[in-house]
Amino acid sequence: MAYTSALDLLELYRSGEASPVEVTEETLERIERLNPSLHCFLTVTDDRARAAAADAESRYREARSSGELDALPPLLGVPLSLKDLVDVEGVRTTFGSKLYENNVAQRDAILWERLSAAGAVLLGKTNTSEFGMAAFTSNELGDACGNPFDPGRIAGGSSGGAGSAVAAGLGPIAHGTDGGGSVRIPAAYNGVVGFKPTGRRIPKFDWGAGMSQISTDGPLTRTVRDAALALQVMAGPDPRDPQSLPESPDDYLAVCDATDLADLRLAWSPDLGGHAVAGAAVLANARRAVAALGERAGSLEEAAPTIDEPLRVYGPISSAGAAANYAEAVAGSESDLTDYARSNIERGAALSGPDVAKAYANVDRFRARMRAFFDNYDVLLMPTLARGAYPHGEIIREIEGQRINAFAVSILYTTAFSLTQQPAASVPTGFDENGMPTAIQIVGRPGADATVFRVAAALEESLPWADVQPPLD
Repeated sequence: MAYTSALDLLELYRSGEASPVEVTEETLERIERLNPSLHCFLTVTDDRARAAAADAESRYREARSSGELDALPPLLGVPLSLKDLVDVEGVRTTFGSKLYENNVAQRDAILWERLSAAGAVLLGKTNTSEFGMAAFTSNELGDACGNPFDPGRIAGGSSGGAGSAVAAGLGPIAHGTDGGGSVRIPAAYNGVVGFKPTGRRIPKFDWGAGMSQISTDGPLTRTVRDAALALQVMAGPDPRDPQSLPESPDDYLAVCDATDLADLRLAWSPDLGGHAVAGAAVLANARRAVAALGERAGSLEEAAPTIDEPLRVYGPISSAGAAANYAEAVAGSESDLTDYARSNIERGAALSGPDVAKAYANVDRFRARMRAFFDNYDVLLMPTLARGAYPHGEIIREIEGQRINAFAVSILYTTAFSLTQQPAASVPTGFDENGMPTAIQIVGRPGADATVFRVAAALEESLPWADVQPPLD
C-alpha cells in the first residue's frame, strides 16, 4: 500500500478492500523504519493518526451499511503530512529552527482546518529549512533531509521533508509551502508532482512580510490527480483572510480528464530567455516531455518572456521579509541560527526603506512583462531545476561549462513564478546521469490553475511516472 495513490485508497476504503487503520499503521511503521536515514519528519503524530484512522474506519463501515458512501468527506482516511511551518493546535511547530524546538501551536491553520474536516489522517510534521529560507533542507534540529533515490543527496527545500516523504511512500499526499520554488524544487529533486497554485488561492490567518507575501501552500503527491484532489480541499476563500481570492476553485479533478490540448498555445524555453542554464540530461528529458505535449497542443513554439534576472528582483524581497518577520524574535539568540538564516536576516536589516520600496516596484515591473508574454501563450514549459539532486554540502558553481551563481542551481527557474503569483506544476520527466530524477515545470496565467492541471495530466498520460519507486525496500 505504500505507493497506492490517495484516489485509489479512497476507492479501496469505500469497497472495504482496504482499511484506514491498517494503511495508517503500515505507513507509521514505514516512517519508523525509514525516517532515521531520510530525516523527512521532525514530528510524528502517531497517536493522533491512529485515532483519526479508527474514526475513519468506523465512518466507512456505517456508510456502507446505510448506503451513504457519497456523503463522506473527500479525504476520509487518507494519510498525509504537513510541513513544519504550519500550525496544528497541540502539535509542535518548530519552523525548522532550534529556537522553536519546543513551540506548541495554540490554534489550527486554516489549511489544516480544511484538511481535517475532509477526513485526512495527520502523520506528522515534515522537515524544512529554517523558516523556509533555503532550497535544501538542513537545520540545527538534526541531520539534513535525504533523497530517497540516494540519501546522500539533497531532497531540496524548503519543503524537502514533504518531497522526500511522498517519494519514499510515507503517505500519498504532503503539504508544502512555496515562496521561491519550495514546493516545485523538492518535487523535482525527489521525482514527485508538486503544484504551486495561484497566489492567495489558499487562505492564511497572517501573510507576514516580504517573501511571505508571495508564498503559497501547495500539495506534493505521486500523481497529478492526487494533487488536484488535495488542492480542491485546500483552496477557496475565507472571510478571516481578506487577501484570499474571492472565487471558489474549479473542479480540478474533472479538468484532469481534458487532456486534449488542441485549444492551447504552448511555449517552451530551455533557459528562461538566457537567464538560466541546465544540464544535458535535464534538457534531453524536458525536450522529450515537450515533444509529447506538442502532439496534443494547438501550437508549440520556443519562446521566452523578456524579463529582468529573477534573482535580482527576488533577493531584496526575500531578505527584507526575513528581517521584518524574524529579526526581533531572534534578537540575542543569533548564534542558534543556521548560517543561511542569520545572513538572510542581516542582509534584510541592512536595507533601507527606499531600497525596499524600489524592490517592490521592480516586482510590479517584472509582473507586467511576464503578463505581456502570456498574452500570446496559455502555458510556458521549462525545466524545473538546472540539474538533479547533488550530494549534501556540495556547492555547484558550473553547469555544462558555464559558471553559475551557486544559489541559482535550485531556484532560478522557479523564483520567477513566485514573484508573479502564477500557478505552476513540477512533473517528473526521467533520470539524469546519476540516477536522480529530473522534471519539467508547467506554468499558466494567474488564475489558470485548471489549465496547468490539464497539461500536467496530459504529460502524465504520455510519460507515466507514478509507479517509479526509489530503491528503499
